[in-house]
Amino acid sequence: MKKILVSLLLCLVVVPAAAFDITPFATQANSYFEPLVDMFATGVNSGLAAATIPGKFLSVGFQANLAINPEEDVLAQAQNSDNYIFPIFFATLRIDDFLIFGRGLVVNQKGLDFWYAGGGIGYIVADYKPLFPQIRILGAYHILDSGDDAYFKVATATVNVIGDYKLPIPLFDLHILGNLAYERNMLTTDWKNVISQPEKDFGVNRVRASVGFQVGFLAFLNVSYEYTILPSPNHNFGLSASF
Repeated sequence: MKKILVSLLLCLVVVPAAAFDITPFATQANSYFEPLVDMFATGVNSGLAAATIPGKFLSVGFQANLAINPEEDVLAQAQNSDNYIFPIFFATLRIDDFLIFGRGLVVNQKGLDFWYAGGGIGYIVADYKPLFPQIRILGAYHILDSGDDAYFKVATATVNVIGDYKLPIPLFDLHILGNLAYERNMLTTDWKNVISQPEKDFGVNRVRASVGFQVGFLAFLNVSYEYTILPSPNHNFGLSASF
């Protein structure tokens, strides 16, 4: 019995998990792929409230988005049920009341070669007041491409309204963040050289909501956390410098 148990454990170590694959479900309706669209769109699009807190001129930093897999429909399959972490470099430039920002990275994760990038512009409608938050509006566009490893692309376009309340605490800055957005998430596939089924090309409209905070110290260093509630759960952790 002991030898059998050891053999089973060795099998678990040596045999790799099945690779991410959506092609067996190509005949399913578009709605079957909506959880995939929402999870990956959230994975590359979350953290905008924290990433666009304006410095005097420039903010640069690094974020990590942990996209929580809902394990529904196409993502309920064993080979597609992992969570994904999307590391993101970002920079936000402030020119008067206008913001210009960009984010992205290329990464290999769990056998998939992803590249993703995005950015947009924003405008500060109302700046910080003692009892009132800064209000800024943002237009953003992000795209993720899984290349020939998973045969899909996800793009997301959003309009965001962000409330940013800066608490007057000695020694460090504390920002309380809220983001409410409306977005269009879109999926296109490229499996024509693998299977003979028609490609998927559709979009879904979603409401995005997130809350978070940022703590600033040493006059220019910041750490942040932002939790996306809708359309798919996501944890965003950030480290940045403002100048």
